[in-house]
Amino acid sequence: MNLNQIVHVKLTDRGREVLHSHYETIRTGNRRLKGIEAPKADEHDLYRFYLYQVFDIFGSALSMGQRPVFENNEILTKQEAALKRIAKWVGEFPESGRIWQDGSPMSYGAAFGSNGERDYMRQLAREALEI
Repeated sequence: MNLNQIVHVKLTDRGREVLHSHYETIRTGNRRLKGIEAPKADEHDLYRFYLYQVFDIFGSALSMGQRPVFENNEILTKQEAALKRIAKWVGEFPESGRIWQDGSPMSYGAAFGSNGERDYMRQLAREALEI
């Protein structure tokens, strides 16, 4: 594994505290970085970091006896995060952007069919594998 590899983590409440404290320290310690913001979670509540950033930001909080900073103590590679979504399948599709005649939102499956769902998941896998 390379330290420059992109990884994904789902933070616990403690993890979010550590993350925001880290960025607050950066903002107060360097005037040029006053506007820097902590990363935000994606739509699946995963945060994206380089592996070296995980060590830098969370390293002091990763010792025995401390509350966990990552859910299930997992650090996922891009591929692992994608495979978890593919394995789950249901509920992993974005909004279709289409509506029924009564004005209610149309599910991705209803809008694009099973082939559309399959193609969405194939694209997810391609992006994870960087094909």
